[in-house]
Amino acid sequence: MVEKWIIPCSPKFFDVVDYFENNTRIVWKRSSSIHKDDIVYIYVGKPYGEIKYRCHVIDENVSEEIVKENQYAVPKASAENYKYLMLELDYSYPAGTFDFQNLKAHGLGQVQKQARIYKDLIEYIDIKESELKEERG
Repeated sequence: MVEKWIIPCSPKFFDVVDYFENNTRIVWKRSSSIHKDDIVYIYVGKPYGEIKYRCHVIDENVSEEIVKENQYAVPKASAENYKYLMLELDYSYPAGTFDFQNLKAHGLGQVQKQARIYKDLIEYIDIKESELKEERG
């Protein structure tokens, strides 16, 4: 069963917005039970304060070789051996689509670590995504 996750990104440590200007795949630290084909929403912290991206997991066990080629993914202040995911970008959301206040009103708590998202928030995101699809035609 496909699960949906939210993962935080601080632009202070990694400029994911700039990265996705030129890339559709990204290596990401895996600290939860995220698996291949799961959906991952990337919440970008201040100054954005919103979910900006929807991705899906294409590999849940990225090789050390690929991680070495993508050093931005490696936490600088950590000696731990992490596992890594490869994510493929599905959507970039327009600014303000999934801001923190609306996400919080639909069940989002603090965005400090990777976490599953549940029914109320999933329903809200699904409705907003449907509205965006209709607007695009």
